[in-house]
Amino acid sequence: RLPDLKVFWTRTPEALCGLLQCGLDGLSTADAQDRLERYGPNTDAPPRRAGPVRAVTRRLFEPLSLILLAAGVVSVATGDAGGGSIIVAILVLSIGLDTV
Repeated sequence: RLPDLKVFWTRTPEALCGLLQCGLDGLSTADAQDRLERYGPNTDAPPRRAGPVRAVTRRLFEPLSLILLAAGVVSVATGDAGGGSIIVAILVLSIGLDTV
């Protein structure tokens, strides 16, 4: 278990090395091999992929998408069904292409 290092910059290098059980010059080859076997390689976590529903929802709630959706609804509500339909169709196409 690693020690609490939330404010590591307040500690001296010697104190940090003591907590991390290493020397000021780093780990020896044997220590590095031991830690590799114990903890595995030092790699980033794999990126999480959002599902398609989450991706569409996230894109739909972006400010520009909301403005276009509102414009389409207002157009349809004021009698311009053609213009409103075109705005909504462009929005749907844009979101669809963005999430593929």
